[in-house]
Formats: sequence, C-alpha cells, structure tokens
Amino acid sequence: MASSARQDVSPALTTSAPPSPAKVRMLYAILISTVVAAAFALYLRQYLLLVGLFSIVVLGFFNVLRFQWLYWLLLLLFFLISPIIPPMERHFSKPIAAGGVHLQDGILLLIFAIMLRDWLMEARLAQLMRWTTMQKLFLLYSLISIASLIHGVLHGNRPYYIFDDGRNFLYLSLFWVYLFYASRKCGTSMESLLKAFVVVATLFAAISFLDDAVRRDFSRYNSGISFLLVPAALIVIAALFTEGMRTARSALILVLLILLAGILITFTRGLYLGFLLGCVAIAVAMGLRRSMKAMLWLGAMGLLALGLMLALGLSLGKIIVLTTSRGEAVVGDLDVSSVERILEILAVLDEFPRHPLFGVGAGGTLTVYRFGDANVDEGMVDWWFIHNNYAHVLHKGGLIGLFALLVLWLGALVQAYRLYRLAISPQAKTILLALIGSLVGFMTIGLVTPVMTYINTNFFNALMFASLAYLERQILPNTATQR
Repeated sequence: MASSARQDVSPALTTSAPPSPAKVRMLYAILISTVVAAAFALYLRQYLLLVGLFSIVVLGFFNVLRFQWLYWLLLLLFFLISPIIPPMERHFSKPIAAGGVHLQDGILLLIFAIMLRDWLMEARLAQLMRWTTMQKLFLLYSLISIASLIHGVLHGNRPYYIFDDGRNFLYLSLFWVYLFYASRKCGTSMESLLKAFVVVATLFAAISFLDDAVRRDFSRYNSGISFLLVPAALIVIAALFTEGMRTARSALILVLLILLAGILITFTRGLYLGFLLGCVAIAVAMGLRRSMKAMLWLGAMGLLALGLMLALGLSLGKIIVLTTSRGEAVVGDLDVSSVERILEILAVLDEFPRHPLFGVGAGGTLTVYRFGDANVDEGMVDWWFIHNNYAHVLHKGGLIGLFALLVLWLGALVQAYRLYRLAISPQAKTILLALIGSLVGFMTIGLVTPVMTYINTNFFNALMFASLAYLERQILPNTATQR
C-alpha cells in the first residue's frame, strides 16, 4: 500500500519570463498564415477561415477567454447539438454546421490557441523530465496517426476525407490540453472536468428520454453522443461503490437512473454490451467481496428499470427489434445494417494484402456494397467509414496502426488497474474505477463503432487518457511529465 505522501507527488513548475510582445505577435502571425494556407489547400469554406483568424486575433491581443469556459461550451455543443447525425435520424438532426464543418471545430481551434497563449505567457518547466507511461503510449499512437495523415496525402486520398480524419485526431489531441491545465495548478482538476462531463451527460439523457417518451413513443433515439452516456454512467457507479464517496448516495442514484434511461432508449448495437462489460470490469477491479454487493445493487436497479419499461409499454421484444433491426431483412434474420457492417469488414480484409503494414493512410476509402439510404445510392460505392473500430484502424493504419491502438488501449487498462491498487484518496479510486470500466466498455463497443476515430467519442477519450496520465504522476513516485 502506498503512503499518503506518495499520493500527492507532483512535479514542481519553474516560472520563466514571458517572451517579448514582438515574439508573441510573430508567433501568432505564423499561426494565422498556417490557418490561411490550410484553408486554401483543403478548399474549406470561407467562414472557417474567418473563425480561425478571428479566434487567433482575439486570443492573441485581447486575452479574454479561459479554458474552463471553452470546455463547458464544448461539452454543451457536443451533447445538445449532436454533430454527426444522418438526415433520417429525427433527434437533434440539425447541428450548427456548414457542410462538414461544425461549430465545435471553432471551439477546438480556440482551445488549442488559448493553451498556446498560456504556455507562452505564464509557465514552463525548467527542464524536461521523464514522461509518464500513459504519455509515452499516447505519443506512440499520436505519431503513428500523424504518419497516417502524411501517408494519406502522399497516397493521393481525397482532401475532404483527409481533413475529416485529421480533425478526428485533433479532438483526441485534447489529451495534451487537459493534461496541461490539470497540471498547472490553475483551479482546474481532472475531477472537475469529469464532474462537468457527468452533469451535461445527465442533462442530455433527461432531455432525450422525455422527448422520446412524450413525442416519439420510444422510437430509436440514437446518435454518436449516446455512446458517451456509457462512461458517464460508469463514473457514477464507481462513485457509488467507492469508500468515502457515498455522502450524496441519493443524488448519485437519481443521476444514474437518468443516465440508464438515456442509455436504454438509444437501442444501439454494442452499447448495452459495452456498458454491461464495463460494470463487470469495475466489479472485478474491486474484488470479489465488494463486487458481490455492487452486483446486488446493480441487479436491483436493473429490476427497477425493467418494471418501469414494462409500465411504459416497452416490452423485451420491442427492445430487441429496435436494437437489432435498422431496415429490411436481407439475409435470414440479418437486416440491412448488419449485413453492411459484415461487408465492410470483408472489404477491409480483401484490401489488406495490398497495404499490410501502413494501410491506405488517413482519408482512405474502399469499395463496399451499400443497400442505399437517404445519403447513399444502392450499389458499389467508395466508402470511408468502417463501423468496426479495429477494422477501421487496420484499413487506414495497417498492422502498425492496429498495434498502436491495442498498445494504447491495453496499456491504459493495465495502468489504470495498477494505479487503482496503489491509490488512497476516494477521488482517485473513483476516477480509476470509472476509467477501467470505460476502457473495457469502449473496447467492446469498438466492435461495432469506431469510438477511437471520430470526434464524438474522441473528446472524451482525450479526457480519459489524460486522467490516467495525471493520476500516474500523482500516485507513482518519481514520475514526472513534460508540457
């Protein structure tokens, strides 16, 4: 058992004189030029260029925005304006966007710019110290992702898809932003960021459930945001079963029931199983004696949820139909959506021998048969989105990319469990339990959704991996970091 002194280990910061205003203006001029060049190179809409220029000017010369405000705004935009919704989906289907560019992207640029400003103007480490294990794992995945982007450009992939994959990676790169602000003692902590995440997720779940119950008679209520309800619920479950975190048990149970209601109405492949296995992972981490009690509590809540479902007219048969059926059956009991997912994987395996090591690069596509919907004509189409996360990475990053993904996921899981066994404070134990469950849940959901390759889940993935890196620095002795 680690001592309490070891629990609070944190690298010391040495402040240095900020650069001269002339140097700061020069750096911002270079950044503006980069935005301009990228906008013209990728044929983006003019308004994105204007947003980028305006953001950089405001941050550079007026210094009016703070990371905490932008983080809350990003959360609200993600949950209340779901960005990746097909037109045939009826809920929150009109995000503030133009083409493939969303309002969230402007906030992302602001967050990166404000971190650059704060890093330049306030504090830097006096010397480079040893990185945490999580930072090394994340850096490996980042370098291979950047190599995939370069490979995609050299391979001649379509600029729009390269931009889309690059943006997905930028949301995952919020890892460095979260870690920076939680490490610099400016009133931000991983615990506060996770609490904000749960608060907004609960709001989304409540609105979704009420809207689906009152207006839609419990039709399928799915979006990429729905997957984020799984880690939010697992955070609450971890708090309920951590010693010293039970002072607000009634409030936590109410929040959990709201989140479970939001999860229920998504009727989404892989989401239920991911949540269930996440709960099992939490139970295993806690140990047999305590996990038995936890399973009894969860079982009781499950029975309560079942009773409410039956009272509201949601039979088990209807849940199964809504979860597994997306359209006309084409092969036995398999519907269109299920068959298309299988065809995607077969197409990846067919393409694999041509690009085994490095894949086709970011923005890469493959030929897949689609049955047609509101967006795609029926027939063989050039497709860019593989629903299986592992196949998606294998196609675009090859064996190297898949190796990096597995190393990151499995390494994070092992490290989370190791830190949980050493942690003393209830807050650290709660976060680590939740991260263990979330990692297992997302690794499971990844079989049917690329949760590590698109923006909806990547802004949480960044927070999850940054939390591990931060707690590793706090719990393990002589572990330091770099900003």
